[in-house]
Amino acid sequence: MNLIDQFIHDAEHDEPVYITNVRGRFLQDDGEDIVIHILGFDGSITVFPLRLPADYAGDAQRNFIKSYIFAEIHNMLSALGGEKFSIYINTKNEKVTGLLREINTAFGIGLRRRERPGYGRSINVIERMLDSLGGGRKFSLTVYDIQDMPRIPAAQKKTNDFIDRYRDAFTGIEEKILLGIDVGGTDIKVAVSYKGKLCFLTEYDWFPALFSRSEQLIEPIKKLTIEAAEKVKKESGGAFAGFDGIGVSFPDVVLRNKIVGGEVFKTRGIRNNPDLEYESEFHKLTNLDALLAPYCSPEGRVRITNDGPMAAFTAAMELIAWGKPELLAQGRFAHTLGTELGTGWIDEQGTIPEIPLEVYNFIIDLGSFTAAKYQCDDLRSITNFNTGLSGTLQKFMAQNGVFRLAIKASQAKDGKLYGDLIQKGFISEKNGDLLVNLEPKDMRKPLLEYLMLLAEKGDAEMEDVFIEIGRSTGITWCET
Repeated sequence: MNLIDQFIHDAEHDEPVYITNVRGRFLQDDGEDIVIHILGFDGSITVFPLRLPADYAGDAQRNFIKSYIFAEIHNMLSALGGEKFSIYINTKNEKVTGLLREINTAFGIGLRRRERPGYGRSINVIERMLDSLGGGRKFSLTVYDIQDMPRIPAAQKKTNDFIDRYRDAFTGIEEKILLGIDVGGTDIKVAVSYKGKLCFLTEYDWFPALFSRSEQLIEPIKKLTIEAAEKVKKESGGAFAGFDGIGVSFPDVVLRNKIVGGEVFKTRGIRNNPDLEYESEFHKLTNLDALLAPYCSPEGRVRITNDGPMAAFTAAMELIAWGKPELLAQGRFAHTLGTELGTGWIDEQGTIPEIPLEVYNFIIDLGSFTAAKYQCDDLRSITNFNTGLSGTLQKFMAQNGVFRLAIKASQAKDGKLYGDLIQKGFISEKNGDLLVNLEPKDMRKPLLEYLMLLAEKGDAEMEDVFIEIGRSTGITWCET
């Protein structure tokens, strides 16, 4: 059995075929080199060398190789975005050339955003980022002969003022009134720092993926902001002219304080609403910073970022507080595990790079063919809620990963945990699908808490589940 057939055999037996292993094996073997150049939003060029088998036979092998290279491209676009994507190959190899010339169709280049298939969702995000940056820039994806590949000049060294950047970030906060809002998939958390001390903390449960209009996302955030302002008025004896700063962590791509992604699970209901034009409806959410600005003082500011970079920034600030700023010379990378997987990167300059970094959309598993057949809401599925692509991190880490792996482990053993979850009202079978119960109560958070408690008490099945989550984290690190 050759290498590709072995990968296919494992996939057909519902085993994961991790993209990191496939890439490593392909790079070790003879084949056709592929070099990808990504022109970033900032004008920089990032280079990725890959390799495909030079020859293959039959539809099964061709489809597997295609799924691999499309996944590589999808992951690069989901992480870095960019304005121009150039693929350099040996155009004399007709098999490889023919496969790569399917990319524009697969990624929906030239189609309208709402008509794009799964891979094309990453293009939608990039286009919205380019729209936000202005200048009429357009995304392009082109295949060239490798003989025409240009030389890339060495990157310019950046200034080394990262420690000052961090210290400036918290200077004088003991005199400020600051509101922090963390928008999640199961709840919104709100905290107020009143001149250096926590004076207000609250939580609001919700399920934004079920909403059909942007106002349903925006109004709870505004109401919680008003509630926080009322608390500060009472704390200050009425002497309150607005927050000195409002910081929002939002689970989507954010560029220069504007929410610009639009392809996340939280906006699925709005995106699928046939009674509205999504781009204009989503634009209301894009301008959340302007909607919150009236609750600031005249000198106050609203700042919005993705929750992942906020976690990386927080980790960096902890190192400053511990007196170890020198450890920030290589930047700071962080994952947040919640309803979904958040990812953040603060670079060596203490800056949040202007890239999508939608790592939860990374395809890490090219196998598990049985799990890939379940529809996305089924707890056994590895199909992404947003893109419809299988094998993405959304179903391997965080909440959905824990649910899926717990069910898989139980069904492979004695089924006791599976039966307990049904009996306790966490999950139910409906028309052949296995779903978490959302009515009369949303059981996502209680289910996660229950499974975590089992692991804490030493339940072997659940301990193995979280070990598997750790394995997926390692693969994620290889990909990022």
